[in-house]
Amino acid sequence: MLAEEFVMSHFAMRRSNKGYQLLCLAIQEASSLYPHFPTFDVFCRNLLKSTQETSVAAVQRTLARAVESLWDQKGNRRLFNHFYGYQVVEKPSAKDFVYTMGGYVYRKAAGPADTLPLRMLPGTIEPFIAAMPDGRPCLAIPLDNLTHISEAILQERAGAVW
Repeated sequence: MLAEEFVMSHFAMRRSNKGYQLLCLAIQEASSLYPHFPTFDVFCRNLLKSTQETSVAAVQRTLARAVESLWDQKGNRRLFNHFYGYQVVEKPSAKDFVYTMGGYVYRKAAGPADTLPLRMLPGTIEPFIAAMPDGRPCLAIPLDNLTHISEAILQERAGAVW
């Protein structure tokens, strides 16, 4: 799972929704451009090359509808506040949401290796966002968990017949 998909997975929205997929793509692109964002028209024109949309206006409409859908889910309001870093009182524009989330993903990727996980999932590994050598964000597994995973695998294999 890519970093932008991990961030978007916090929001209540159908994953099969075309807007969700386009938001993930837009956040990925925005994180690679941070902090030098182009105008939103230019940004959407570049996105158009990677989508199934027919025009720049269609890309903008799809992104706007997706953000509106996220905003309409009352449970998502606290997530907007978390990712923006302040209380968001009115629905953000698609441009504002994409650029803010892109900046968030970029900053998490550029953070120290011991960055706190974005989401604690009980009973699972707690991933965090880190930067790949080329600067792109990716999910990473804390080294502390690798010891537990390795022990579990070794114990499982010790009981198996080779």
